[in-house]
Amino acid sequence: MGEVAWLEVVRYDVARKWFWMRTWFWFVPLVILSIMFHFGYAREAISSFNLLIKVSLGQGFITAFIGLVAAIASIQFPWMINGWRIAFLINGPACAASAGVVTFLLGSIVIAILSDNPPNPITEVQKFQAYTHANAIAQYLFKFGIGASAFWGFVLGSWFALRRDKYFVEIS
Repeated sequence: MGEVAWLEVVRYDVARKWFWMRTWFWFVPLVILSIMFHFGYAREAISSFNLLIKVSLGQGFITAFIGLVAAIASIQFPWMINGWRIAFLINGPACAASAGVVTFLLGSIVIAILSDNPPNPITEVQKFQAYTHANAIAQYLFKFGIGASAFWGFVLGSWFALRRDKYFVEIS
């Protein structure tokens, strides 16, 4: 092999292993950051600290995970398979759009479940007020969740495209 540095020529299976190891290594701080963003955003709407922690943990992990899934799915896009050098210009927005659409669909299902069977506003006034408040909070968090997962989809999709050019090297 001559005077070639180790990182310049790497077997495909080794490069693939390191690619996924680094992905999971960087996913942990991304989830922590996402939870912190959701905590800061939801603090205005949720007064109970226990509920705030639970919602931030759940929504922070889910939005980061949807962004990661969108980036993983993007490996099948033609520009990723062909290893285009400027694939990040296409892949980032494509992953953001797909993560945003998936979050919109999942959030719509959750809001539809929450909106099903509302209490009677005349006979159950307190329950109806609580129901209305919970529904408003869900929609408030729903909008932020779409933006957060689209952001993580964009970041991870661009990152996958940039890393793919450098580390997936096919040796003949």
